[in-house]
Amino acid sequence: MPATMPLLEVTDLDKTFTVDSRSVRAIDHLSLSIDEHEFVSIVGPSGCGKSTFLHIIGGFEPATAGELRLSGDLRRFVEPALFQGDLRFPQLESPGRKHDHLRCSVQY
Repeated sequence: MPATMPLLEVTDLDKTFTVDSRSVRAIDHLSLSIDEHEFVSIVGPSGCGKSTFLHIIGGFEPATAGELRLSGDLRRFVEPALFQGDLRFPQLESPGRKHDHLRCSVQY
């Protein structure tokens, strides 16, 4: 039987936050390998880095150090982009009315 590549492979993952000029280490040298169809639970007390780890896997948060591979491909954090401005829905326009009632402003 040929060897299979892990679905998710994490090697020496670190995440450190700076809060009020002091460093807080959320994840310290985490390494793990998860195969396809494997069931995994991430458990631990509040503040131990579970959500931070999931944010890093999802690409929403950069790791401080380490490597994360998904199906063998190296994952890198990409700074998210959000285009701000008015959105209009012309397919919902009523004849003779201004667009103001259909405008929503996206602000973050």
